[in-house]
Amino acid sequence: MLLTSTEPASAGFRFFVFTSRDPQSDFRRPLVGALRQYHGVYYIWMRRRPVVTGPDHASPASEMSLPALLKFLARLPNHGEINVYFNSTDVCFPGLMVLIRAIARRGIWCLDMHDDLRYYYRGLRRIRKNLAIAVSRKSSHVVVHAAPTLLELFLESHLLGNASHILPLSHDNVDPADVLGPVSP
Repeated sequence: MLLTSTEPASAGFRFFVFTSRDPQSDFRRPLVGALRQYHGVYYIWMRRRPVVTGPDHASPASEMSLPALLKFLARLPNHGEINVYFNSTDVCFPGLMVLIRAIARRGIWCLDMHDDLRYYYRGLRRIRKNLAIAVSRKSSHVVVHAAPTLLELFLESHLLGNASHILPLSHDNVDPADVLGPVSP
């Protein structure tokens, strides 16, 4: 099933979040929710048959073949938005992401380095991961990192951190004794 764009014609940003994680446990879902408050966001779960949702909260998920995804990305109408492509695939698909970049509409490509991604690997597998990271970095305009400690591994990266759906709790009408329990002398 090929999706069609239901986005209003407006100048602004349009986001594409590519992930390799199950949406039920993806820590970047709150970021997608926050962005959707102001922008159209396509959330694309990369797997054998990619699943696309978006551009808004009400859009149903659509599973499609890889050729259908490429066709969808190439044919999305442009209403003057700046496209921002957020690659959070854990560098699982470096060659495919380069192909998608070549086919998709022009935009800003961001690589999400939320973790080291190499520390479980040794030998040839580690070399392959290093190569995948290098390809992904080279094909991105910007690299972002979640943990401040990753700056030492990715010197050109910018701190993005993690979004959360949890809001601050109200402290109105709260007795500190109810929170801390009885205080002994």
